[in-house]
Amino acid sequence: MDFLKNVVADDSSHGDIISSCYHGFFKTCISEPIQRKPDKNQRKVVGSKLIGQKFDSVAYFWPRHSAIDYNPLPSGASNYGPTSAKLQKQISERRKDLISKNGLTKNSVIPSEMLMASASGLDPHISPEAVYLQVDRVAKARNFNQSQRQQMLKIIGNLIEEPQFDLFGQTRVNVLLLNLEINSIR
Repeated sequence: MDFLKNVVADDSSHGDIISSCYHGFFKTCISEPIQRKPDKNQRKVVGSKLIGQKFDSVAYFWPRHSAIDYNPLPSGASNYGPTSAKLQKQISERRKDLISKNGLTKNSVIPSEMLMASASGLDPHISPEAVYLQVDRVAKARNFNQSQRQQMLKIIGNLIEEPQFDLFGQTRVNVLLLNLEINSIR
């Protein structure tokens, strides 16, 4: 029994060392510190740029789908496999919805993140391709003229984030930050 106590004690100290290494790595290498304060717009809390939020109005850019309806407490996915009839039905319905609401053709290429839910259900980003797919719908819903549409395109370009160290992750746009910025277009 004493041997087992020593093994458990050794394992927990190794866990502390590993946790400290991870903490040091992320603290040193992540370019933007994690903010605990929610983003604010005109002194009103509107969300967090770290957690995906639901936008379903045609006047806003839509995020990835969430199997947990963007609730951060039970973070997770649907766990449907590629042969799941439910998953295939969801993808088909999402594709039809995107085509009809964005004025696309049946042959339009739709980024996969707009058809499938994220693994965590909380991804705050989508690809630039997924953003550009929605530009016409958002501009039309907001009655933007050509100048305002160009402002929106410039905002999108400014919000494109490159992979960390040009290595980790993908090129992406934060949906909350984009939707807040386009609210400023007059």
